[in-house]
Amino acid sequence: MERIKDILLTETIPYILDVRTGMPKIRFVFDRKTLEELADSLNEEYKDVKNNEYSKSNMRKPRYEKGLKSMAFLWNNLNKYQNGDGDIFIPVHDSEKFFFYLDELINVSKDEHRGTIYPSNTIRSIWLRMGIEDIENVEIFLRRQIAFIKNYNVFQNYLEYANLSEDNEYILAYRFFGNEDWFETNESIVFEIRRTAPLKNLPNGELDIDSLADSKDYRFPSIHFGLVRENGKNTCYLYGVQQIGFDIKDESVKEYIQPVRKQLRNKYVSADTLIALSLFFDLLFKIGIKDIVVPTLQFFNYPYHENLSEYYKGLFSEYTEEERKKLEEDYNNRFYNSETNRYMGLKDSVERFGDKQDMIS
Repeated sequence: MERIKDILLTETIPYILDVRTGMPKIRFVFDRKTLEELADSLNEEYKDVKNNEYSKSNMRKPRYEKGLKSMAFLWNNLNKYQNGDGDIFIPVHDSEKFFFYLDELINVSKDEHRGTIYPSNTIRSIWLRMGIEDIENVEIFLRRQIAFIKNYNVFQNYLEYANLSEDNEYILAYRFFGNEDWFETNESIVFEIRRTAPLKNLPNGELDIDSLADSKDYRFPSIHFGLVRENGKNTCYLYGVQQIGFDIKDESVKEYIQPVRKQLRNKYVSADTLIALSLFFDLLFKIGIKDIVVPTLQFFNYPYHENLSEYYKGLFSEYTEEERKKLEEDYNNRFYNSETNRYMGLKDSVERFGDKQDMIS
């Protein structure tokens, strides 16, 4: 667990404290004994730096200095917490379990090849998933995250599991996609209808297998969830239903399901969202899961997206209207360079994150 403690002090907390990352201040509270042990562990790991025996060409001195700042931050958190300061704190009730679960979280992430496998990335961003109720139960929260990763093997990565028409032209399938490590869960499930194009015949009478490439897809919104056994029951935590970047909406398939979409027309939620949830619940029931929990607001994720919104809008505002027009014309004319790519990337980020914190949450 020494590795995890080192990552927390020299990478995770410095990342949280860096205002440029957009991360809200996530204030862990350890007891005095644990803080003293962390300080001893840090000094032991970097005793070569303290004794001026390190090589100036490496990163050990900067890492040690970051660790010292992290320790000051943690001591300050404890003092404020004990004095009844109004900040939001995450009290660590059992530091041994806390670090054990962090270590286990990294191990299962690597073993399952789910989401990020970089320890520092996971440990710095997993907190964005916390609901209000998780803040007072950080050990339970971490144990649940581990279960989510372990239980993804309940489903296959891709499965065609139902024919929707007698001629097998329309096939219902699902697939998993990995999420960025700060999103709701490590992976999400996406249901899709595949329209399989009729196989063509070659001149010699054999089937043209390459004609399978003409199949069409219609993907429904992505569902973020996690499976865990709690209170003696197999339970699904449902974190969100979102239309994300890799959506495919083939018009021929849309026309096939349009009668159903019209029946589900609702001004508050899209028909595709309702269909996705219906398919997901049906799949859960088939494997015996009937208990579903919808967590409350992800407390730290909200200000994080507020910060992202302001960050990208600020960068985008540095371009004048004339500059924007020219860069978009260059891009549309396929005149690509670092500046056009930067601008279009910023534009995409503003469209994705600008003032979207309420929608995301």
